[in-house]
Amino acid sequence: MNDQELQQLWQNSAAQLPANANLINEQARQISQNDAKRQLNSMRPTKIIAVLLGIIWVIGVGGLLLYLGIFAAAQTSLYFLVSMSIQVIITAIAVGVYLYQLALIQTLDFGGPIVALQEKLHQLKASTLWATRLLVLQLPVWTTFFWSNRLFERGITLPLGLNIALTLLFAGVAVWLFFNIRYENRDQKWFKFLFSGKEWAPLMHTFRVLEESRDYQKE
Repeated sequence: MNDQELQQLWQNSAAQLPANANLINEQARQISQNDAKRQLNSMRPTKIIAVLLGIIWVIGVGGLLLYLGIFAAAQTSLYFLVSMSIQVIITAIAVGVYLYQLALIQTLDFGGPIVALQEKLHQLKASTLWATRLLVLQLPVWTTFFWSNRLFERGITLPLGLNIALTLLFAGVAVWLFFNIRYENRDQKWFKFLFSGKEWAPLMHTFRVLEESRDYQKE
């Protein structure tokens, strides 16, 4: 093999390098996106179970409250009716949010425009945060549903004081969480405790994959 043939071989190999690099980047991007899609699909069973349990709870407890309110209002504690009604309403809203999230996951298209995909992922992230913010508002009503008029008949007693203190504590925690459950606090320990497992980790993994895909496209 003479010098001219060696030079031609070198030029042919050099010409193939950009194409091979693009192919490798595309394959890496496809592998990452398939992994992200699998991660997001892993969120569906948890949300489906939450929806089913939520619907059962809303129908069951809501039906009981409706019956008591119509046929046994005089014998039923007003604290119980109000507390559980608030709980049922918040749960019903959360079920609606989960259904919305399932619809979003179903329509995610990793083969389409990145901008459209990012928009839906941001909607999924925002709805996850809002669902949790709403659910924490239930905390105080779990301390008041068992109240009765008897608790207040003797004025300020130790049991009444403890109940009020517990309710105020739970209300304070609920309000604090409602205003502090924000994406900016995702590195806080309490945030990581609340948002872990299938409700949050796959979503964050997908955002990282999109960033990697963007890097592959730049190279």
